[in-house]
Amino acid sequence: MRLVLTLAIVSAAAGHAVGQTITQVLPGAAERSARVVVVGSEFGASQSGSSVTVDGIPAVVTWWSDSRIHAHVPHEAELGPAEVRVVRDQSSEPAELSVLPRAGADGRILWRLQVDHLYSLSRPAVASDGTIYATGVGGPLYAVTPSGEVKWVVQNAGGARPATVSSDGTVYTSGAGGAISAISAEGGVLWSYRAPSNAGGVFVGPNVGPDGKIYAVTQEEPSLGTDFGAFALHPDGTLAWSRSGGYNQRRIAYGWEVVFGGGLAYFITGQGNPINGNHGVHALDLGSGQESWMLPGTGRLQRDGAGNLYWLGAINNNFIGSYAGDGEQRWAVSYNDFVGQPGGYVVAPSGASYYCTSTFTTLAALAPDGSTRWQHRDFNHLFDLHAVTPDGERFFGIAFPTDNTAPEMRLWSGDDGSVLWRQDVPREDDAWMAPQWEGQLSPDGRVLYITLSGNNYVQDPYSYLYAIDVSEAGPCAADIDGNGSVNTLDVLAFLNAWSSGDEAADFNADGAVNTLDVLAYLNAWSARC
Repeated sequence: MRLVLTLAIVSAAAGHAVGQTITQVLPGAAERSARVVVVGSEFGASQSGSSVTVDGIPAVVTWWSDSRIHAHVPHEAELGPAEVRVVRDQSSEPAELSVLPRAGADGRILWRLQVDHLYSLSRPAVASDGTIYATGVGGPLYAVTPSGEVKWVVQNAGGARPATVSSDGTVYTSGAGGAISAISAEGGVLWSYRAPSNAGGVFVGPNVGPDGKIYAVTQEEPSLGTDFGAFALHPDGTLAWSRSGGYNQRRIAYGWEVVFGGGLAYFITGQGNPINGNHGVHALDLGSGQESWMLPGTGRLQRDGAGNLYWLGAINNNFIGSYAGDGEQRWAVSYNDFVGQPGGYVVAPSGASYYCTSTFTTLAALAPDGSTRWQHRDFNHLFDLHAVTPDGERFFGIAFPTDNTAPEMRLWSGDDGSVLWRQDVPREDDAWMAPQWEGQLSPDGRVLYITLSGNNYVQDPYSYLYAIDVSEAGPCAADIDGNGSVNTLDVLAFLNAWSSGDEAADFNADGAVNTLDVLAYLNAWSARC
């Protein structure tokens, strides 16, 4: 009997020794959809069919190594103590995690999501159903619901370049060496295109054109043997055309995008002081790839609703300007008119545009014809602009105090530059958050999705995707799911909370959950607050 027992103990110990072991889950308490780090041993060098579960529910995994896994708590997880397991051929012993409810809105911030990106150099893409697709340096492609829940990720499909989404919901991302991948709305990889060996990395795009093709521009550098240039793919991933045009850039590849109009694809190259190649705005025919025209310009190219193009910096980097779709210059305004080098420039579909300087703290508004509507000087702040509402009547940015105190998110009036509201930028992990690039508005123009980072935790790369209510009125109490839109989903969310007696359903704040809360909520919902 003693021998049998001893063998059983040895066998169990041996089995445990060769199996995966969780030593810690960080943090020990996390909200639904929050990012957690599972630390342990013998998880396997890659995920390869393995999974992480929270009380038996598979978690979305963003990164996997033999001793460390990054994952997001399932939004379906029950609140309270939960068992976390790593499942390979067998399940690990459980580690405990306390699942918390998601935090409510913090002023204008509807929700925040920690994502597995060191920082992001591109704005998110938003599909017609409201799904947000976000990429970033060092992390995956994220698909996030309008209420901030992680739907799925595709590992190794993120990077510095933006994601783009077609009208049928297909998402396109770029990878190393001119690679483009197509991903379904459910997160499955449909196809991957790899450009030939003479292609450099993508530095403009990818973007979906009005014809459904996917357009991108790769770095051309003769000394490195790369001369593939611009190219277009059919929706099935086959090459439509490519064109070598000496296209390159000499700075960080921020979220430069291809824009479209009049049967042409427009993009900017140069982005600084190129050693070789063309420097300016290019217009290529969508069907053939032939270049229609090329004119001076730098910075992010933008387009208004009438098809006019707006650019920041001519060949000598001293002008804001606008071209018509046929390449005729409409107007150019010297930076000297605003006493300072550019810090940001956003253009509305109406053609109204807003400009700020990175020096001398100037904020200005331009009319569609390039005339200055107004300009203000604020010697106490530097500005960075990130979005403008579709009607051009409001614009959003961040004001950075020159005394190094808390930066502010601000919404300005386009009419006169007055501040409609302000809120301190969040401080996360002892660092002020800051965006590296612009944000993307929801289809109704009310919510801005933008990635901010403290960029001081390279050993554990992460940043935050925020949903910010940029309306003038502010968040609505009837928006129960916190996605910036009041609809029937909010009614269902309220009734679920009310039927379970959740204190969050105490809508009239009288300390009791009863039918009076239903009446109060329905009144607020019908009035949309």
